[in-house]
Amino acid sequence: MILDALLVVSFVAMMVAALVYFRRDWLDPLTVVTVLNSTRFVLRPAALLFGFDVPQSAHLLRVDPVSLARETMLIFMLGYAAYVLGYVLGQGRFARALAARLPGYVARPVLGKRLAWVTLAGLLVSTTSTLYFISELGSVAEFMLQARIGLFAGYSFLSNLPELLAFLSALLLHFALRERRGIPFAAILLVASVAILFTMGERGGIAAAFLFFAVLQHFCVRRMGMRTVAAYGVALALLVAGLGITRDAFIRLRVDQVSVVEELGDEEKWSPVDVVLHLNSNATDYFMVIVQDFDVTNFHYGDDFYRGLVGIVPRSLWPDKPARITVGQWFTERYYPGKPSGRPITAVGAYYLNFGWVGVVVGMLLSGFFGRVLWNYLAGSGFHPWAVVFYLAALFKITSWGMLTTTMPTAVILTLVPLWIVHAFTTARPRATR
Repeated sequence: MILDALLVVSFVAMMVAALVYFRRDWLDPLTVVTVLNSTRFVLRPAALLFGFDVPQSAHLLRVDPVSLARETMLIFMLGYAAYVLGYVLGQGRFARALAARLPGYVARPVLGKRLAWVTLAGLLVSTTSTLYFISELGSVAEFMLQARIGLFAGYSFLSNLPELLAFLSALLLHFALRERRGIPFAAILLVASVAILFTMGERGGIAAAFLFFAVLQHFCVRRMGMRTVAAYGVALALLVAGLGITRDAFIRLRVDQVSVVEELGDEEKWSPVDVVLHLNSNATDYFMVIVQDFDVTNFHYGDDFYRGLVGIVPRSLWPDKPARITVGQWFTERYYPGKPSGRPITAVGAYYLNFGWVGVVVGMLLSGFFGRVLWNYLAGSGFHPWAVVFYLAALFKITSWGMLTTTMPTAVILTLVPLWIVHAFTTARPRATR
């Protein structure tokens, strides 16, 4: 017990020291990775170590859950140290030169009307497809369930479109507030985008939309202090937890709104342990199964990265493309056959599943370097709004909570490329100076 307490204290001290010495802003990649992953890296393992809860994957465990939680936490600790090292190495000239080549680095005048029309057109497409599927399936609850288990197979752009629209409408609202015109229109677009995300059960996208707007204000209007950032973070955490409870109620009960409200009013649903679980910290529980079952004799040795790479090829062009693309899908097929949707094991878990401890070190080292490149990009661009857009898209869509993933190539195609096209269409070339 004492050694476990020392392990937790040491990990927390490492995180605090990293923020004290290497943080550049309360919303830089190092801070984001540290804060967002604290639930998975520290809080959840600690809850299991000290007996506050049992793993959701307990029925899959053959050894002592406490020893597995301890080993898992040590792996997270090693990975976090590697991330910080990569972040420090990213301060060099090469990383800054690389950042300057990323899209949107140079500020360009924004064509507000074009941005509004593009966002509106995309919203009409997304709304039409959503209403069609709800009508075909018979209810929002059924649509919410099917959207999570393969309804958009072959039409990934439709599932990705609402979140992109939420980002664009947040950007539009930012410009509307700055210019003090078109505010109601931009606000309606943002609310509509968020509503579509909710019907799809995409609580992360909803939280990202509000975070997106707040970060735009932070970098482009007025920097928030630590207390404001902390308060905003707590509010977002409760929002994500509440959306998770609501989504689960819709999917599980398939009933009217009154029953969902009753679920939200259940005090047990809001216990600290349950709130942490609804922040996707159950990925730690699933990772513990990987730690138990895999070693050098059966690691995947890059197969998941290969599948993530070929995932960019449409199935219409490659009918025999591997059916399973993500690690979460593999985990569900192996351990929860017949159950809907994939189960996350964290990016660290994917590194470990493929290459063990070495994979964790290399994967997190590269993730830290990439995070610093992103910060060099944002700071070097002068924090203009479109640079913030690309920065956040890379931090929350291209990566998983700031860490490189096996499906990164697909995320680039579905997120970064559309944003680059919209950026090119809705901005003017800067005037040449003599």
